[in-house]
Amino acid sequence: VTATAPAPPVARKVPHTTTVHGTTLTDDYFWMRDKKNPEVISYLQAENAYTAASMKPTDAAYRDHVEFFQRHLECLRAFGLSDGEIVDAVAAQVCVVLQARGAAP
Repeated sequence: VTATAPAPPVARKVPHTTTVHGTTLTDDYFWMRDKKNPEVISYLQAENAYTAASMKPTDAAYRDHVEFFQRHLECLRAFGLSDGEIVDAVAAQVCVVLQARGAAP
């Protein structure tokens, strides 16, 4: 059985114009800046629910990746590497792998 993807929430548009240095700009979503507005809060909650539902099929893969990286981070930290050194080492290794595959820098 194939589940249908949930429909994303659609924020209403309320044109708001601002003139900057003689140029008029229109922002249809300016109203969303009001973080205390119940409609903004409701929309953001709907957007979060949509994202969670859309990403649900990837939960197991995400969890596997997180566990994989946590195991390796613990090992690298045991050798005294800082997070910055770990990031640099991973980035360098990714470049080596891509170059070995023939990717152009």
